[in-house]
Amino acid sequence: MTTHTNTRIWHAHYTTTIQCADGSMLPTNVRIYSPMNNVLHVNNTIAFVYARAHIPTNSIVVMDASHVLPFPGDPQTDSYEDSVPNLLNPFMIALGHVSGNGSYLPEGSRMFPILVLEYV
Repeated sequence: MTTHTNTRIWHAHYTTTIQCADGSMLPTNVRIYSPMNNVLHVNNTIAFVYARAHIPTNSIVVMDASHVLPFPGDPQTDSYEDSVPNLLNPFMIALGHVSGNGSYLPEGSRMFPILVLEYV
């Protein structure tokens, strides 16, 4: 006997941007599991996001988040951003290898291309 059940999984989708080291912005769609009656984050909420990301060459970045930690406060107030830490660079955990020569950014940071097989 085979039993069939219907399963529904709810996700919240947020649109945002990722700011690159050179100042350019990448349009981004963040998806996170969210129970059906969960309250969504208010527009313009700043959050620390832990996610898997797919970064295509000329398209929207897609992130599948396992954690979204919003900074407390009301994003509609003028003082909201005053309490948010200034993280100049995103964090990335990746498994891969350096695929080219390194170079330096104008402020002295080193950068290099990496071929990523797995990422979180």
